Amino acid sequence: MTLTLAMGSRKILNRDALVRRLPVVESLGSVDVIVSDKTGTLTENQMTVKRVYTAGTNGTVTGTGLSTAGEFRYDGDDADRERLVPLLTCGAYCNDAERAPDSADDPYYGDPTEIALLVSAAKAGIDPEHERLREIPFSSERKRMTVVAREFPSTLSDTDGFDAATPTAYMKGAPEVVLDRCNRVLEDDGVRELTATKREEILDRNRAFGSDALRVLGFAVRPVEDLEDDPERVERDMIFVGLQGMIDPPRAEVSEAIEDCRNAGIRVVMATGDNVQTAGAIAQTIGFGSEEAMDGTTVDTLSDEALREVVENVDVFARVSPHHKVRILNALQENGHNVAMTGDGVNDAPALRNADVGIAMGPAAPTSLNRPPIWSFRTTTSSPSATPSQRVAPSSTTSESS
Repeated sequence: MTLTLAMGSRKILNRDALVRRLPVVESLGSVDVIVSDKTGTLTENQMTVKRVYTAGTNGTVTGTGLSTAGEFRYDGDDADRERLVPLLTCGAYCNDAERAPDSADDPYYGDPTEIALLVSAAKAGIDPEHERLREIPFSSERKRMTVVAREFPSTLSDTDGFDAATPTAYMKGAPEVVLDRCNRVLEDDGVRELTATKREEILDRNRAFGSDALRVLGFAVRPVEDLEDDPERVERDMIFVGLQGMIDPPRAEVSEAIEDCRNAGIRVVMATGDNVQTAGAIAQTIGFGSEEAMDGTTVDTLSDEALREVVENVDVFARVSPHHKVRILNALQENGHNVAMTGDGVNDAPALRNADVGIAMGPAAPTSLNRPPIWSFRTTTSSPSATPSQRVAPSSTTSESS
């Protein structure tokens, strides 16, 4: 038995996945459900900003990938750069990605979403100097991140309430979360009250972007007088400055891989932090057959018994956090399923530990996930599954980085 499992482990290693515990090889053969993240597993994890919304106007962005060659257009005409500055500056400052040295293979280091925001700003020639003074970090529970910085010179100095000497809080996050922290909005004629009508207009635009399979982030700013103020106070009464929608195309092989899984009797469930519209649009594109998705807020309202019924019929979960993944996993297991689950960060550790087969993705996963049963170290793998005759492969070749 040990020899057989070792041979299976070696085959998996040839597909760029390391099995840390031999019994997992046997467990792989009985997996009948894969719970997969979207970004980097089902999609390329190569973000490009394609749409912007600011001061009540929609714009498109040309260019692809990491190239800073591109233009902003409103109704086919070149966009007014000054109108874009607050939005793009916020995206560039509330950001942990960095430009790489000229000698590096890639022009940027960091998370693909944040790199896309830097590239978006660079397309408009925005790369001003700033001093970062404080950060209120992102978490899956908060769904937002805020950086307090001082800019040289200030691109907001002509905006109501701002001056060059006052530090500014720059926030990005899920649009609905950011809007909840705002009571004002930046318009062409200055800062105005964020009315219920305007709020709904912004949410409509967010839904429209999501329906086009775009990952959407909202952005807001405000002057900060006290750098030591409580985070809750720093992040309230913000000024909403706009949305950026970015495309993350599905991997070319994913539709076929999902079909192969189904033919092998393996069901694929997608669990993502993206909004319902984005998750649903991507799901339909890659062959899930329906745009319907359930969000984490709805999951919170369900009892464990009700969730056990739901997980048998819902294949796409959106706006999920780590504890949602654990609940979904537990419900599937209580229904008698053997579940493989992927993850790439410390927030995924609880779900991976409790899965029948936990698969850590990417080069940093072993450290962050404390020696997972399987580590898939290929960062540009092509598929979340193998052919029906290779039932061990669905989880051993998956890659995820979001």
